[in-house]
This record gives sequence, C-alpha cells and structure tokens, in this order.
Amino acid sequence: MKINKNMFYIQPTEKWIDEVVNVINENRLNPEDSKFMMAFFSSMDSEFVDYFLRNKMQISSFSGHNFHIFTPLIFEEKVIPDEEWRTIRNEFKNSGIPISTEPTFIFFNISESKQNRYEPHFFAGFECTTFNEFPRKLKNAIDKSIEIKNTNQLSKKLIEVFCSKNIIPIDKVDNILRETISCRLPQAKIFISHSSIDKPFVHKLSKELSKDSSLKFWIDENEILAGNDIQETISRSLKEMDYLLLVISENSIKSPWVNFEVSQFIGFAENNRVIPIILSKGQKFSDPINNLIRRLKYIDFSNEKNWNESITSIKLALSKKTCNESLFNEVEVNFNDAVDNAVIGNNNKITINQIKKKVVQKYPENCIGADTVKANYIGYLIERYNVYKKYELAKDQVNYSIFASHLKRRYKIAPTRTLYNLHINKFDELSSYIQSRIDQTKLAKIKGKGHKNYSTFEEFEKEQR
Repeated sequence: MKINKNMFYIQPTEKWIDEVVNVINENRLNPEDSKFMMAFFSSMDSEFVDYFLRNKMQISSFSGHNFHIFTPLIFEEKVIPDEEWRTIRNEFKNSGIPISTEPTFIFFNISESKQNRYEPHFFAGFECTTFNEFPRKLKNAIDKSIEIKNTNQLSKKLIEVFCSKNIIPIDKVDNILRETISCRLPQAKIFISHSSIDKPFVHKLSKELSKDSSLKFWIDENEILAGNDIQETISRSLKEMDYLLLVISENSIKSPWVNFEVSQFIGFAENNRVIPIILSKGQKFSDPINNLIRRLKYIDFSNEKNWNESITSIKLALSKKTCNESLFNEVEVNFNDAVDNAVIGNNNKITINQIKKKVVQKYPENCIGADTVKANYIGYLIERYNVYKKYELAKDQVNYSIFASHLKRRYKIAPTRTLYNLHINKFDELSSYIQSRIDQTKLAKIKGKGHKNYSTFEEFEKEQR
C-alpha cells in the first residue's frame, strides 16, 4: 500500500514508532509484549499539555517496561498550532479513531499477522472530560497495561481505571494508519548463536546492527531468566526466529549449546536462513552440521579492517525486502584449513535483488510442516527426548543434533530437507517412535511406568488452542 505522505499525522507517527523500536532493541524487549497509548488533546486542554510536557522524561521511562505513549499534539517537544492540530485530529478521526473534542486516549498492541509481519490491534479508548485524577488514572493504566497481556482482560480493567465506557470495542481503524505503524516495526527476528567466550564480538555486532530499526535480536543472556529451563527457552525462541547468525570460531565449534541451537533451528527452518559469520578461519563443525552449512555463503569478520563492509553485507542479507527463499546461492565453502582458498571479502560481495517481502509456503500441504500443531508437537517430543537424554551424559558431551540426524536417516529425509518434509501420513508413526525412545531413556526408567514423560498429541493440541 502506498502511503500518502501529505497526511499530517504520518511523519509524527512514524517518528514515534522509530523511537519506540529503538527502545525495544536497546532493552531487548519483545514487541508483542508492548502496549501503546495515543493521547489526543488540543492546546486548549492546557492542563493535559502542561502535564505531558513536564513529565516527558518520566513518561518515556515506561518504554523500558513495554509501555509507549504518543502525543500527536506535541511533536519534537513543540505544541503544534491549532490549525494543524485540527487537521491532524480530523485525519485520525477519518482513519477510524473516534476522537471528539474531549481529551481521548487510545490503546493498541501489536501482533504478528498471517502475512508474517507486525500489525497494530486497537482494543480500547476512553474520554477524559476533566483533568481531575488524570495522573492517577494514567499511572494505573500503565501499571495494568504492563501487568496484563490479554487485551480483553486489560480492556475491562481500563474501563474501571478511567470510569468510562470503551469507545473502541471493535477495531475499525483503516489500513493507512495500520500501514503507517506496521512499516516502521521490526520485521526480522534474529538469533545470534555464539560461544560465551565470543560475547564481546557479539555485543559489538548487535549494537551496530540494532541501529537498523527493522531488526530485532535475541541474545541468550537477555532472554533467559533465572529459573528458566535453558534448553526449552532456546528451542521455543528459535521457532520464532527468521534468521540465525552463526558465529564460527574456535570457541563456537566446541560449544554444545551452539551445536544444539544450529541443529534445532535447521529443524524448524530451511538451512538458507542460517548466515555463517567467520570470526576465525580454519574452523569446522562436526557432521551433520558441517554438511548443512558448508554450501552457504559466509561473511568474513576475521579481519577487523573489513568491519564496515561485512556489516553492510549482513544488513543486505537480513533486509526485510530480501525474504526470498533463494537468499543465498549455493557456493562450495569448506570450513577447514583450506578456507583461505575460498574467495572472500571484497571479491565476493553478496548481491541481492531488492524485492518486496513475499510470503512463501515453506512446506507442501501433504507434509507435517504444513500442519502447525503437528509440526510443533514433533518439535516438542524431540525437545523432551533431548531433556531426558541429557541426564545420561556429561554436560560437555551432549550433542543435540545426533537424534535429529538419526530421525532423518530412519525416515530417509534428503540432506537438504527437514524432518517436517515427511508426509503427513507418517505423523502417528513418527510420534510413536519418538515417544518410545523417550520411554527407553534411563531417566524415564528411573521415574517409573507411572510417571508421565510427555503429553499426548490430544493433550498438546488442546493446550495450543
């Protein structure tokens, strides 16, 4: 959709969303956990104007806690003239937001749509005919918005907070305003798989790439909380990622967690969503990971002098406009001592056609991968097996890719395909086999026959609804 830039509200809305995205990136927040409030009032509502001008820094601090406020009247810390404000207010009103002459506060959140992009969902709006008690109401509204994720439940609480009816019980906001917000939101989710020893490089890399507001990064230390199951948290997060940046170094090839992350991600996505980054040359993962990634073009960070060019290459590869399934040409690259023979750096720039983001059905309809619930259940069972198997081995001996490779060999899956390419008719057989392998582990035998080692598909399906 082509956005009419002559509309008065476009620029301030885009600027606000850009600022919000920077905060989301800097604080490693999940965009889907955020709540947004648009505050509409005129310069005649002097108490509201003074309040938001005086408390700008304090209100902005809530952005670090997933609550973001937009005041269209106040743009770049200046109050917009009444004539322009009336135009802006009417444009918002025509877009489907029922603004009257009274101060009005509109709430929305964002979620991932079927088109694999973030879009706003407007779920509540309230008028405030008087400034009395407004600061207290705003504080309570912020607290409730941060505390309650479900928008239906939140709407009911906000009605109590504002002591007013919800003027947006149904979202009827038009596509132009939606697109204005959507086009500025993060589009690519990126997992950086690396050894903890290489964190200084990863922090420098993510800081540089985070300047691009269309990207969102996942780094373990920011996402895994105390008490979380590390393996399950990583697996769950990998399912949501668009790309995996694989940092290849003498440290990462020895890391069981890096091996686990790569094998898990390739199980969820095609291997052309993996972008290898060479930090030190002459390194090689063990099979089957080496076989899966050795044909992918890589980006060389082994020479500090090439930093800017390498950053540019990553940005091109991660661009939201380059989500074509053939992102990388298959070029033979061996991650071994002969890697110096490969053409790298300036002589092997990544050139990508700048095309519009296109959603491609990843798996044919007759594959397990085409059924989201069944695919998730297989992933869940594999996770359970790895959790139970971990009990038998020393921590540094766990190789999480072995079982997935075994399943691919057992069901004769081609090297360039994933387990989810298996025909849907094989789902019951595959499920039963993985369940039997879980039951055969030492941990399952110790727990005994009466212990439930995994959910049945029917139980899992019910939980997914």
